Amino acid sequence: MSQVVISIIIVMVIALSFGQAAAQQDTAYFAIGTEDGSDMAVGIGMWNELPVFYMGDPDIWIGDIYHVLGARYDIFDYFDSSSCQYYWPFTEGENGWSIKEFGDYNDDTSDYPNPPGWHSLSFTGNARSIYPDAPFLHSDNVPVMILTYSIRAVRDIGLLDQTICDALGSGRGPHEDAIPHCTDTLGTTDFVMVESYSCLWFSPPSFRSVLYGIATDLNNAPIESVHVTIENDLEEIVDEDWTWIDGSYFCMADDGTYTIKFNHDEYFETTVEDFEISFWDSLDVSLWPDSTDVTIWAGNLDGEPITAPISGQTEVNIYFQAQEHVCGEDIMFPLGINNGYFESCDSVNSQTHYPFSQWSIEDFNNLNEDYMTDGFGNTWDSYSFFGMRDGSYGDPPFEMAPGDPPLLGLTFLVNTSEDHALGGLIVNDAIGPGYDPDQGPAYLGDCSGGPLYSLSQLFSPVRLVSYEYLPGDIGMRNGGWPPMAIGGDVTYLVGYFRSGGHAETHRCDLDGFWASADVNGDCDILGSDVTRMVNYFRGMTDLTWCPDYPPAWPTYDDLPTEAPEGWPNCEEY
Repeated sequence: MSQVVISIIIVMVIALSFGQAAAQQDTAYFAIGTEDGSDMAVGIGMWNELPVFYMGDPDIWIGDIYHVLGARYDIFDYFDSSSCQYYWPFTEGENGWSIKEFGDYNDDTSDYPNPPGWHSLSFTGNARSIYPDAPFLHSDNVPVMILTYSIRAVRDIGLLDQTICDALGSGRGPHEDAIPHCTDTLGTTDFVMVESYSCLWFSPPSFRSVLYGIATDLNNAPIESVHVTIENDLEEIVDEDWTWIDGSYFCMADDGTYTIKFNHDEYFETTVEDFEISFWDSLDVSLWPDSTDVTIWAGNLDGEPITAPISGQTEVNIYFQAQEHVCGEDIMFPLGINNGYFESCDSVNSQTHYPFSQWSIEDFNNLNEDYMTDGFGNTWDSYSFFGMRDGSYGDPPFEMAPGDPPLLGLTFLVNTSEDHALGGLIVNDAIGPGYDPDQGPAYLGDCSGGPLYSLSQLFSPVRLVSYEYLPGDIGMRNGGWPPMAIGGDVTYLVGYFRSGGHAETHRCDLDGFWASADVNGDCDILGSDVTRMVNYFRGMTDLTWCPDYPPAWPTYDDLPTEAPEGWPNCEEY
């Protein structure tokens, strides 16, 4: 509604300025944008023609016009004086004006006379007195277009669909006295010069598509000054620095399917094949540092958190990918674990994968338990894998080539904390780069005896999980608080089995599993769980749980005073 009101007011102002109501004598009226004061559409990132309309009071003969367009530098970054146009009577010829010129613009936003953040472009027209029809007379009460400025809107996706009313204004020329003016044929009278500027609505570029996105490094930090080449059938279409705007890069191309190459002085070239650009498309890229030979992921390749059950065991997979051709002779990789979330590493059951499983020496070591990891502190432990190729056994070197998919080389088994209060947390620093007391940080040796390969290490966040149930509270769907394991739960489970296991409305599944009914820890619901419950009440055994579904409350004493929100949070069927 406010935009409509503003537009109506502007139309009224323009109508007044063009003499459709009582107007001041000896006044020259200029409307920049649209003649009726309506909003003008502007293509972002494109050159736009900005019309200037004139209408004067009756019997005004103009012999000299000096008009200066001012523009905000953050919205219009360039003027093009060579592409500006002028119309009758400002045309060259026998009856034309003798001087017409688009002056230099001030692109230094801090210099006089433009205010900071503004620059300007000027038009000058001057009638010769020897041509009687050269002076300009227009008094038909109809605006006439006298010239168009050529200006380029910045490539800012944040402007899309925005309406801005203060992007343009009256500018100043390059000299202190170079102010806009309109003078009669004798040069003795300066007419009053009234200017109005349209509000601008920023639209997608006409006949072109916009491609934008975010360029980041492997740690998801933004990269600026990315260079792009867009090719179609091996023909270079666009080759320019992408404008960096509020964390995004931005460029334009015609609709089509392209090969897009990203370059940066400090990163390897990244190529995206067969990318279809249509209207308004987004393409995010991650660039590899050119100082890295091998990238190592600890956790998930997509950066998603590792799921770590409380009081359970968690797999941390280690992946390798080459940015240059790699021929490895030996490797040492230590994994650091934060003792606040992981208690130890199961080095006996941790695994190696090909080609490390074929090497003559391989081991997961507990050498540096309670040893400070590099850059973290003494609340961390490190656990190391060391592998070495021995050619006498015919074992292969560790070879990778650029473009090969990530290779799973190792799997560390780490034991999660028993603190059930940690359940539900996502922790960014639960795992990190380790440090071996004898070997130092991770390294990968070259099979030809060259220098060690440079490594880039990435570590996934960790999601610590536990489930809101008390082991043995098989009938927890009833929602009683506090939950208890009682004789009625045995009856509840027996009734479930007598129904053939089909009465699923009796279950209380959490994440797809009826965890409270698995009291012998085999991750299944069987008759043996009834036996375990009976023996528990006889004092012959304890209740356990499936390690994939650790309980938030292992015993009755662990229960909070009040029920958690939504209790019992059973899944519906």
